[in-house]
Amino acid sequence: MKLSLNPNGKAILGTVAGVIVGGIMVGFSEKIGHSFFPPPEGLDFNDPVVLKKLIATLPVGAFLFVLLAYGLGAIAGSITGGLIGGRNAAVIAGAILCLFGFMNLLMIPHPIWFGPCVLVVNGLGTILGLQVNKAIRGNKGCC
Repeated sequence: MKLSLNPNGKAILGTVAGVIVGGIMVGFSEKIGHSFFPPPEGLDFNDPVVLKKLIATLPVGAFLFVLLAYGLGAIAGSITGGLIGGRNAAVIAGAILCLFGFMNLLMIPHPIWFGPCVLVVNGLGTILGLQVNKAIRGNKGCC
């Protein structure tokens, strides 16, 4: 049995799959980052006061690792979205992942320079994902 979707169905599926794959990539990358910059033992990630104190003591490298995770998530998400649903799905998946990064900024205070970097890294990651899609598809179908 072959499942066929209309273009809108493919776009929605591509967007959802892109956000899921991108989110998994961010989580996996941040887990690797925690091996380089481990959080204190017994840290309660649900306590905003504790998180605020921790963020204030983190080295720049820890933030750069989070930015790397966001960029890799945007790349993976936009590649996935584009392969399944085309260019619009790739762009929307990248935009949603960027929105999630900004939601994180609202929930946990970060250094002032981090916000603009989230936008740049997600934007560049999405553009790179679009380029990968273009290379894979040979200018057909996507991007």
